[in-house]
Amino acid sequence: MMIASVFLVVQVIARPEDSAISANCLAAQSILKRLEKADISTRINRGSDYDKLLNLMFAMNARLASNRIAAPELSEITAQFSEAIDKFRSHYDGYNDDLDRVTDIKCNEKPGEFYDFLEKTRISRKKLHEDVGKLKELFSEYKNKLNALVEDRS
Repeated sequence: MMIASVFLVVQVIARPEDSAISANCLAAQSILKRLEKADISTRINRGSDYDKLLNLMFAMNARLASNRIAAPELSEITAQFSEAIDKFRSHYDGYNDDLDRVTDIKCNEKPGEFYDFLEKTRISRKKLHEDVGKLKELFSEYKNKLNALVEDRS
């Protein structure tokens, strides 16, 4: 019971007053719209790079298989990388929807709703950051396993 009340207090303290939200939300929406435009090109470029990396991984796996070199770890990492790309795309779509909502809402009239959408957008963006980290980790793991395989064969 005591723990629940502590969390309730933290939440109440963390949320600004509606008047403060209303006073600053239009400027925030302007910044978010610029961020949205920048994010679109970043997402396209990053998505394209991930697709290229995945295609290279598939090609390397196929080449290893055609040379009768067993590399099940590389195939598994490739499958995980492909799943992580799908997750990244899905999370980006959700983030983009959240960003659209937070920039389209009449924040002066609905400051509480604006703030809630803003928090949801922050959480969505954090998921994207985690997805990018996971993709980087998987590619690094693939590279290390491939290098180890090459060293073992030398």
